[in-house]
This record gives sequence, structure tokens and C-alpha cells, in this order.
Amino acid sequence: MSKATDQPLKITTRSSYQKVFKLYYKGMVMFASKYIADTDDVEDLVQETFVALWNNRNQLRSATAIKSYLYTTLRNKSLNFLRNSKSNKSNSDELLRLEADDDFADEIIKEETFRLFYQAIDDLNENAKKVVLLTLEGYSRQDIAEEMGITIDTVKYHKKSALNKLKEKLEGHFYLLILLT
Repeated sequence: MSKATDQPLKITTRSSYQKVFKLYYKGMVMFASKYIADTDDVEDLVQETFVALWNNRNQLRSATAIKSYLYTTLRNKSLNFLRNSKSNKSNSDELLRLEADDDFADEIIKEETFRLFYQAIDDLNENAKKVVLLTLEGYSRQDIAEEMGITIDTVKYHKKSALNKLKEKLEGHFYLLILLT
């Protein structure tokens, strides 16, 4: 898997911006959801973060800078949101957790790992992708076969094919494949 974080990256066009959006949106929503319960609030904060990215796009010259900018901006927006929302026990606990630098770094690593995993799954053919996603949801082979209208042997085939392709794509992140076994 090529290291996108090592490559120069500029957001100069709508198309390049959309690629960055597609690449990071889900992970950022997952990240903010750990601290903020309301889905609408989370999506608003993520959208605001992407607006800020667009406004500052000329200052960011690499994938690493863009990723760092996105997560740091989202963290700050989440902190401000928690500080400004009704002061209750839950918000103060989340605020403390989000302010802790160690937890912030751990959460970014976790979200980045899941982003890589789901990006690799998105690259699978439709049947293999569906088998993998249903497996992750806890469906048995029998349930998957019934859901997709295929035989159990076909489910096994798609799962084996998907695992081989994911091993290839995820190289050093093979431990993620434990989720599928």
C-alpha cells in the first residue's frame, strides 16, 4: 500500500477537494462521535471543518499537513462545542477526555486505521464487499447466503477472495483481518 501521507498533495480544484472529503469524512465523523452524542451536531462540526480546510487550502502542501489540519481543527471545534453546550456531567467528562493529548493521538490512530480498512473494503467487487460488510455486522455464512440469494459455498468463495485482496492491500495492517475471521 502506498503511503499517501508521504506524497505532496494540494487542494487546487473542486475535484481534489472532493477526493480529500471522501477520504476523511467517515473517519472524522467516527472521531467526533466518540465525544459528541448528537449525530447532527457531529456532522455540522465535520462540515465546518471541511469549510475551514477549503478556506485554508493554499497553506497546506502535503497529505500529512491536510490530515493533521483536519483532525486538529475538528478537535478544536469539538472542544468549543462541548464548552459552549449545556454544562453537564457527560459533557465535562467528554471535554476532559478530548483535552487529553494522549487520548487525542490514540483516537486519530484508531480512526486512521479504520479508514484504511474501509477504504480497502470499498475497493473490492460488489459481492465480496457485501459479504465482508455483512460478516462485520455479525451475520453467519448461512445468513449472508440467504440475504444475498447465493449458496454458502459462494459466500465462502467471496470471503476467501476478499481476504486475499485485503491482505494484499493492507500489507502491514494484517491484524485488521482478524475482524473478518
